[in-house]
Amino acid sequence: MRGAVVVMMMCLMWTSGGVAWAQKAEKPRPPAPPAGSKPRGPVEPDVAAQKRGMAALSFLDGVWVGPGWILQPSGEKVEFTQTERTGPMLDGLTRVIEGRGYGKDGQIHFNALGVISYDERSKRYEMRAYSHKGQVGRFVIKLKAPVGPFLRNIAL
Repeated sequence: MRGAVVVMMMCLMWTSGGVAWAQKAEKPRPPAPPAGSKPRGPVEPDVAAQKRGMAALSFLDGVWVGPGWILQPSGEKVEFTQTERTGPMLDGLTRVIEGRGYGKDGQIHFNALGVISYDERSKRYEMRAYSHKGQVGRFVIKLKAPVGPFLRNIAL
């Protein structure tokens, strides 16, 4: 069940127009500090808080296989077998999800990679996703109140 929901989540991002295209934004230069002021360095991230935030997503970890389908813009229903591999990376600071959809011919028809991270300052999860067709998306993920051990606890 979990795999089917991950499949639906990732497929919806790519097929329903829900892809937020990433654009490279140039950062404006910060103003020069006033004369005589102490230089301020970057704020160090709270790695322990990031790991605690990511631990809440550990229920995603594993390899999931199951049937899936999508509706094409033409209305055609395309069925496939979906696999999802999910697990922690960077010592628990990120979660990586790789999805592959196999057609009846055994060929890969869908392949995507998602990287989820947690920002301890904003208390926000973000997923950056990439498809085999060159699509790139950046999504905010919100955890809902616990409903069970399935992915319906996540809203994009």
